Amino acid sequence: MSTYHGGVWGGDAATTGAPHQDGGIRLFTLGVGTPVFCVNKVSCDFIDCDNIVLQEVVMLVSVGAVKGGQGKTTWAVALASAMEAGLLDLDSGQGDAHDWATRAGHTPSEKVRPDEVVARVEAAMDDRALWVADTPPGEGVALRTALGAAIGVLVPVGTGTNDLRGWGRMVSLLGEIRQKVNPDLKVCVVLNGVRAGCKTHEEALAFFRDQVHAPEKKTWFLGAVGLRQAVPDAIRDGHSPCMAPGAAGDEFNAIIVSFAEILRSSQ
Repeated sequence: MSTYHGGVWGGDAATTGAPHQDGGIRLFTLGVGTPVFCVNKVSCDFIDCDNIVLQEVVMLVSVGAVKGGQGKTTWAVALASAMEAGLLDLDSGQGDAHDWATRAGHTPSEKVRPDEVVARVEAAMDDRALWVADTPPGEGVALRTALGAAIGVLVPVGTGTNDLRGWGRMVSLLGEIRQKVNPDLKVCVVLNGVRAGCKTHEEALAFFRDQVHAPEKKTWFLGAVGLRQAVPDAIRDGHSPCMAPGAAGDEFNAIIVSFAEILRSSQ
């Protein structure tokens, strides 16, 4: 898998470095021996999408996509686990992220009702801790509020035709958020469910690598993860996808390390 890390394509970002304190990011090691970044407190400005309220806050990381079925909850669970962050489940219609956290004993974790989203995101900012927000599909208040508050968003995209159309809608929304609310939002994209040797999937990889990856525009393509049964099995058993055996866990860890490096960068 080709992964972006440190401004370079290629290599295995999950095998670089050693545990240390550096720039507010604590590098720790999972049980499988793979180093993963844990993002500590970082201050930034939060502007509520609707009320344009400016506050001093700490970091919120969002996982979002306009289209459903892209793997948002899977990635939210992986990030919250690896970053030792609180998990805000803004997708109250499903609640899968909170259900996973309950089974796994991961705390804090909360399921947030639609009418409580704005207030809860603001409250999360006030308690000065790192939170990962899992958002519902669509272009509603939950996704907009999370994008307006976040220092960075991880956008998972599937490989189907409708998935790629959904990415086009997400691009429009991200442009709106950046223009009106959060100009410094860092956008990172990961391609989900890629099959080796599939021409359509290889074309999708080439498109995101060549056309989407643009660090000068605060947009990064981090790479791809394969379609592997080990990932849903891990979540079912109350584990993080990062702890899935074999290539599945390795791919998730590599993406998360790259994402954390970008979050802490000044670019």
